[in-house]
Amino acid sequence: MSILANYHTHSVFCDGNSTLEEVAKSAFDCGIKYLGSSSHSAYPATTGCEMHPENFQKYKATIEELKKQYSGKMEVFFGFEADYLPPLSWPDYSYYKNFNPDYLIGSVHFVWNHDVPQNGTMTVDDETEKVKNGLENIFFCDCKKM
Repeated sequence: MSILANYHTHSVFCDGNSTLEEVAKSAFDCGIKYLGSSSHSAYPATTGCEMHPENFQKYKATIEELKKQYSGKMEVFFGFEADYLPPLSWPDYSYYKNFNPDYLIGSVHFVWNHDVPQNGTMTVDDETEKVKNGLENIFFCDCKKM
């Protein structure tokens, strides 16, 4: 017996290319039985590549509609991919409890060198040259500081 599930999906609410409706239809057509939407969030901060807090209610409402639409056919879950971005954001349920998500995925997309007060943050999932540049200029090639 195989269980087909995907709890790590993105849509146009953050950096995905498809609407939640399109993601759900595609998942259902592929035989997925459990689908979770996990839009990027650095709540309460914003970095520019995640879903902005003013869209949280629309995001949740859309997922609630999909839960009804696929009831009995595919279980749909409401979640966030919550960024760890100290000192601004943590994947901590207390930040998100007002939105009552089904789950959180903790993630690290940025690292910060406290010894570099200006521009001491870099993304870890960018083009190779940009990551290399960040390692050299922010962390001075010392990966232990990450």
